[in-house]
Amino acid sequence: MRKLKGLMLAFCFSVVMITSSSMVVHADSIVYEDGKRVYDYADLFTSYEENKLTEYALEVEEEAKTEVYVLTTKDTDGKSSMEYADDFGDNGAFGYDYEYGTYIVMLINMEEREVWLSTSGEAEDY
Repeated sequence: MRKLKGLMLAFCFSVVMITSSSMVVHADSIVYEDGKRVYDYADLFTSYEENKLTEYALEVEEEAKTEVYVLTTKDTDGKSSMEYADDFGDNGAFGYDYEYGTYIVMLINMEEREVWLSTSGEAEDY
């Protein structure tokens, strides 16, 4: 449990450190792709950074048995960060072990300048 918390903290910290910049995309219009872990709709990351974050997310997933996603947006369409991130996860039917299973979505909401973690399955306990 401690190791998982440390991994997630390091992952979140690295994403926030890479981010410093602001396409309006609504959670219900996102096209989900197998193997994709970074949905950068606020255009914060370079292709290289997206690839590195994806690699790191996949490494964390193997160890934590939890799918990890990074989502950025400039506009939550009037939703709170919690609602937007939860809708993203629900609409994607994510899960390490099965659909709607264990996952973490880290939302970087540039509209409100906040970060939100949405969890499902066993990740809720972490």
